[in-house]
Order: sequence, then structure tokens, then C-alpha cells
Amino acid sequence: MEINPTTEAKELRPRATRAENRALRGRVAQLEARLREEGSLRGELREQLAQRQTFISQLAKAVPAALYIYSLATKTEVFLNDRLYQVLQYPSDEIGQLKPCLLEALMHPYDKRRLPMHHEKLRNAPAGSPVQMELRLRVQNGQWKWFRVQDTVFTRDAHGSPEQLLGTIQDINDEKDFTEKLIGQKEFYENILNNIPARISVFDVEQTCLFVNQREAARAAESQSIVGDSYAAYCQALQWDEATATRHQQQFRQALATRQEVTWEEAQATANHAPTHSLRKFYPVVNEREQVTYLIGYGVDITQRKQIEQQLADQQEFVRQVIEANPNPICVQDEAGHFILANDAYAELHHLTMAELLGRKAPAISLEHDLALLDSGASISFEVQHSRRDGQEAWYHTTKKPFTRPDGTRCLLTIAADITDLNRARVAAEDSVRAKEIFLANMSHEIRTPMNGIVGLSRLMKKQATTPEQGEYLDLILSNAESLLVVINDILDFAKIESGKVELETIPFDVAAIVHGTTKSLAFLAEAKGLLLQAEVHDDPLPIVEGDPVRLNQVLVNLINNAIKFTSAGEVTVTVDVSHHEADLVHLQFCVEDTGIGISADKFDRVFKSFGQANSSTSRLYGGTGLGLAICKNLIELQGGRIWLDSLPGQGSRFYFNLPFPVSTQAPLVREAPLPLAAGLLQGLRVLLVEDNPVNTFLARALLQSWEVEADVASDGEQALAIADASPYDLILMDIQMPRMNGLEATEQLRRLPNPNQQTPIIALTANAMKSDLDSYTQAGFTDCLVKPYHENSLYLTIARNTGRDVVPAPLPMPEPGSPTQSVPSYGFEGLGRLAHDASFVRKMQQLFVDTVPRQLVQLREAVLLHDWPAATLLVHALKSTYGNLQIDEAQRYMKKFEEILKKNPEAAMLLNLLRTISRVTTQITDVFNIQLCY
Repeated sequence: MEINPTTEAKELRPRATRAENRALRGRVAQLEARLREEGSLRGELREQLAQRQTFISQLAKAVPAALYIYSLATKTEVFLNDRLYQVLQYPSDEIGQLKPCLLEALMHPYDKRRLPMHHEKLRNAPAGSPVQMELRLRVQNGQWKWFRVQDTVFTRDAHGSPEQLLGTIQDINDEKDFTEKLIGQKEFYENILNNIPARISVFDVEQTCLFVNQREAARAAESQSIVGDSYAAYCQALQWDEATATRHQQQFRQALATRQEVTWEEAQATANHAPTHSLRKFYPVVNEREQVTYLIGYGVDITQRKQIEQQLADQQEFVRQVIEANPNPICVQDEAGHFILANDAYAELHHLTMAELLGRKAPAISLEHDLALLDSGASISFEVQHSRRDGQEAWYHTTKKPFTRPDGTRCLLTIAADITDLNRARVAAEDSVRAKEIFLANMSHEIRTPMNGIVGLSRLMKKQATTPEQGEYLDLILSNAESLLVVINDILDFAKIESGKVELETIPFDVAAIVHGTTKSLAFLAEAKGLLLQAEVHDDPLPIVEGDPVRLNQVLVNLINNAIKFTSAGEVTVTVDVSHHEADLVHLQFCVEDTGIGISADKFDRVFKSFGQANSSTSRLYGGTGLGLAICKNLIELQGGRIWLDSLPGQGSRFYFNLPFPVSTQAPLVREAPLPLAAGLLQGLRVLLVEDNPVNTFLARALLQSWEVEADVASDGEQALAIADASPYDLILMDIQMPRMNGLEATEQLRRLPNPNQQTPIIALTANAMKSDLDSYTQAGFTDCLVKPYHENSLYLTIARNTGRDVVPAPLPMPEPGSPTQSVPSYGFEGLGRLAHDASFVRKMQQLFVDTVPRQLVQLREAVLLHDWPAATLLVHALKSTYGNLQIDEAQRYMKKFEEILKKNPEAAMLLNLLRTISRVTTQITDVFNIQLCY
């Protein structure tokens, strides 16, 4: 304790005695000596302290650990060694910015909240006992790393509370990673073991349970008590009976003694009396000293497998019974040709018993064939004849099919079916079909032959008719004859469809042109009943498609005829539009709508059936066979479409049908205009007419004479052979069905035997319209064929074509190299009605078109340029009518658009563009007409 001498002096009282002064001075001297002594001691202490601090600093630097002294009062680091900076990886300038609270500044927020608990542990820890804490610090690269802090109380205050802490920091990030990996690996393997569909347990050699997975533990009554307990307790926890536990003990000892895996199966009864089956194993794990360290117990539930095995056994027995009970002969051969499976029917077929058949090899001839089948892997079916035990011959349809068993061995399955009765039925059916075809051919011949005479004579008489009444009567005769031909054609078409002999053509064509052309060709029928028949193409222009335009026309004709037939007043409308596109297909929807009698919903299905009409009185009232709609339905479905009906009685009908067509990349085929019959083209020809029907003979001779053709007549094949053997002819017209010798036999002999007409063209005159018959005529030696009733123009052109006097139009000018090839637009003369067959009138129409239409187009262009819209309207009206009469559909469509623009808001530029397209079409038609007018 230091004493201030000045203070002591002030306390001396003035009345102090001299002795006291001397004593006081002595006391002061003592005090001063003591002060000098204490000052010297302080110097020594300061020097010792400096030396100690230097030592500690040097020691802290030398220690290869991060050291720090932390003040609890100020929450700052009193001392940090350089090793700490290296551990934290911060440069000195950044460390300086983080001081004096370096550790707290870098500590993870979660770990900061744990610091008070750490400090509390230090207060309660025994003197000198370190306290550890694991925490995360942010290192220089911004990442969090794990460190282990170990703190010891360095100094305490006067009350004994920790004042400063001496701590070390150790980087345990790798240790943490390794620990986490170990934990993850442990969890990984435990997850595997717990999720393996088996019950797994591990025991040491003393039968102490070391591990059980969750599947095994779930079976135990007290799973927690299994691990670490004896095998007896393990069995008890699993609630095994004494026999099961004893068996497990024996298997355990066997695996331990033999150091080999032990496997066995066991069944256990359950509460519902359905036993469970298990596959059990003990697998000993042996160390490098060949000592068993522990045993792995393995158990898997095989109840389902046992059930499947039983089901397979039952199924095999079932299959065996089915094969045995099957009346069809069945057998299976192995790769060597031995019979390994067969039924009694197969053994009986080969006059053997089952004992004699099984294990026996197939005969050498069939064995070689069977082995070849096994090598190829292909199946084969054939018909073979066998002799039964009773001596009767029977036919069997046999199939041989190779297959491979699960073990890889190949086998050959043979199945035979008795088709003796089926063959008889097939022969009977073929005979029936042939009889039906013969009947249809005869019917066609018997009706078409007189019809040929009726139609031909009516046309001859019409040319000579002197009064309008005679012309009307002849028109009625022709109309009724054509109605009869429709009936015959319907029956023949239905027969073709029913026999599957309909062949569809695939050519590019313009759907819109077909619709407009069909509608115009039937306009006269509608006009005769005072009906309006019109066609509307909603998606104009429709794409050019590929398909059968003839069959589309046939469907439309049938439906339009039907609509006209059942409509007494109003209109019939034909529409077509694009339903949807699908890849390269366009689906077109057609509709034929009328305002006729309508059909009730309960009759919809009936009208599409063969010979079916809505009411029994329909046929009496309106006529018809009831085949038209059935034919339409079949033709549409053959082309991949469908037909349906929407109708109400008294409110008309709408027949819809949808057809998919591939969109064509080619132009539609040009429909040739009928060429006029050149006068004198056949003059001087010698023709032999072979015909047994007197009317047809009279008609044919009259036509031939009018064409200045010399004609000889034979009434049957024998007479024709005699006449043909005597004199050569330019052409022979040969009827098919005749008495004594028919046309096929006569033609065959003319081609086979030497005679003056062996190479003469022979034209078949037939009433048989079946395609199979027409094909057979060509094979029999006929040059060409003409179906009765034929038009006089058809006969004329057929004779001209086969005698080398045919009129061949000059080819159209070839396009210049590199120029795009343009197809000729479609046209026709059916819109002229009966005048379409008047060759001279057709030529006049063609010449009139050539002379007037190009000039009118020039006038129309001038009117557009002058904005003379009234004059343009008159010219458009005239041109539209001309194009319509000649069925130039493309030009007529464009002219309609031209007319619509004129009515709305005429623009010269738009009209001139449209006019250029119309002029191009007109030029192409004009070129064709000019060529045809040259002949």
C-alpha cells in the first residue's frame, strides 16, 4: 500500500513535539525507502510481465493451432495468433476491418444464438476443464466451414466469475464431411436392408441378435427387445412355436459347423387357415482366418410363388384336359421330331394308340419338312387328305407353328381341323355363285337383247318421225327403256358389290366439275316435274383429288334421282364442302337435300338395306328396286366413307355422305368431247353380222346400210363359221348367246383353225355386263366388246377404231422447253340435252364459241378499262351463259366472281387480274375446238 508523505505531514498538529517530529521524519524516511523498494519491485514486475507476454506471444506463434483470448466483459478478442488468420483465410486488411469482434462477425447466426449456452457451461465447468462447441464461420471465399472451439477459463474476476477465455479453433470441415458421409452411407445401407422384400437378421456365433431390418422387426411382438438378446428370445418375440424354433436352432448350428449356406422352406398356418410359405436361409460370414464372425438370417415370403406354382400345375392339368378333350387332332414335337404331347384324336387319325405315339419319331418325309420349319421359324397352313379307320377319305386343314419353350428348346405345334363338310359346303357355295352369275348373265342377255332392239328402232323411227306426237311417243318409249336399263344396271351393280368384284379407279379429278356436271345432266328430269335442281360448292375452289370419279358420279346420280323421284314440288340442292384435312387427305362432305315426302326416323336403317324402301307402297307409287341406296352405301364404304340421313315426314330429306380423298399433285384428266361422226368414214367395209335376234339383226343392218357398209348375216355360230370360211371380211360383229354354237365357241374356232378371217377383228355383241365376262371375251380371242343396248355412235366408233378408220385428233401443241405444263380445262356438251348427240349442232356450237367468245373478252376488257360497268355487266351475263352451256366450269366460276365484284364495288385492277385467268382458260378451250373442227 502506498502512503502519500504530503498527506501525512498535513496531519501533524502544530503542537507536535520535536520528538514526535523526529519520529515522524523517521517514519517518512521509512516510507520513502519503502516507496523506492516498491518502485524497484514494480520495475522488475513490469520487466517480468513484458518477458512473459513476449514468451506467450512467441509461444502462440509457435503453436500450430489457432489461439485466442476472449474477454467476456467486452465480448472482444484480447489476443489472436496468426494461425487463426490462416485458418480463416482472410488477408490482414480485411481482418483489421473485422476486429475487435472478429469471431462474432464471422459466426453463423444460428451459432450466435447458441453462445450464451456455451458460456453458461463454462461458468459451471470445474477449474481448468475445457468446454467444446462446434460452430460455423464464414471464411474468405464466403462459404461456411465447420470449426471446433475449445474454451478454458483463463482469468476470473474478484468474485470468481470467468473474465477471460483461452480458446483454440480447429478446422473440422473435412471431419464433418466424412462423418456426414459415414452417416449417409449407414442410412443408405440401412434403407437398402429395410426395403429389401425379405426379412433380414444378423447374429454372432453366440446367437446374440446384432441387427434386424424393419420387415423382420415388424413381425416381432416387441421389436426393441430383439437386438442384443439371445436367439431364444428372438424366436419368442417372433411368436414361433417350439417346433419352428427348434428347426431354426438346428439350421443355425449346421450353418455354423459347415460354414456353408443352409436353405429350407417352411409353411405356417394363419388365423384364416390359409398357410403362408417362407424360404429361409442362414449364411455364415467367414473372416480371413476361416472363422465364422457372424451369421445372416434371410427369410422371404414365397406364398404367392407357391400359389402361382399351384395355379400353373392346375393350368397345365386344365390344358392337358382341354387338349385331350379337343376333337381336333393336336400334337407337339421336339427338335428331334419326337412326339412329346398329343391327344387321342391325333393318335386315332394316324391309327395309333397314345402309348405307341408318344416318344415316337415322325416319318422321314414329314420329319425333314418339320425340321426345316423349325429352322425357318415360319408357320404354314395347308390342306391334307387322310384315310379314316372306316375307309372314308377326310380333308383336314393343318397348321404347323414353331415355338420356343422358356428353357430355349424349340418345338413344333401341329393342329388339324376336319374340313370335309366345309369343303363340301364351299363347293356348293361356289356352285351357287356360279349359278347366280349364270342367272344374272342370262337375265341381262334376255332383257338387254330385246331392249337393244327397242332402243335402236325407237331412235331410227325418231329420225323419220313426221309429227310432234310421234316424237313424243318415241321419247316415252326411250324413257321407259332407259328406266328398265337402270333396273338391270342396279341389279348387276349390286351383284358385283355382293361378290366383292367392284374395282375402284384412282385418277386425278375435279370434284366440283363432277358435282356441277352430274347436276346439269339431270336438270331435264327436274324440269319435267317443275323442280329447281341446283348445285352449291361452298369451298370454292375445291382441291384436285385422286379417286374414282365414275363411282362418285354414280352415287350422286342415284341420290339426285331419288330426290327428284320423291319430290313433287320445290327444289333439290346438291352441296359439297371440305369437312376437314388430315395429313395428305381431304375429307369432303356431300349433301343431297330435297323438299319431298321425307322419311320417319324409324325407317332410316331400312332404306339403306338391299331391296328395302321406307314403306311397302313406295315401290308401287314411285317405282324402283330398292337397290339404289344400298348400292350408294356400299360404294361409299368401299372408298372409306360413310352415308347417313336426316329427315322428317313431309319436310324433305337430307342425304349426307363423307368421302376421304388424297389431294392430287397432278391436273385432272381432260374429258374428251364427243367427236362428230364423219360421213362416209365406214364406206366400203365388208362386215359379217352374227346375230340370232331378228329385231337386233334388222336394227344393225339398217345402221350398217346407212353408213354404206356391206353386211352379211349369220343367225348362229355354225352358220358364221361356214360363211367366214368362204370369204374374208373387214370385221365380224359376233353375238355371244346363240343357239347350236355360241359366240365364244365360234370365235375360238375362227382363231384356231386356218380360214380367211383368222386375224379379222371380232367384236363381241353381248348383253352380259359382268366384268368377269368381259375379261373372258378378250381371252377367248375377241378384239373388242360392245354391251347391249348400244348407241349407234358407239357401234360406229367401235367399227372405225377396229378397222383402222378411227378419227384421231391432232395432238395439242407441246409446251416450250422450261414452260409449265398446263392441263386443258374440263368442258362438255351434256348441258345441251338431246342436241349433245347431234354432231353437226355440236360443231356449230364449237365454231360459234371460237368466233365470238375471244372477241367478247376483248370487249369486256375495254369496258373495264373505261369503267363502263353497264356494258361490262351485259357482256358478263352473256359469257356466263355460254360457259355454262358448254360446261366450262372453271371459267364459269371465275365469271360468277367477276359478276359479284361488278355488283358490289368494281375495281379495275382486280377485274383485269380475273379477266387474264378467264382468257387463259378460254384460249385453251379454243385451241382444242380448233383442232377438232379440222376433222
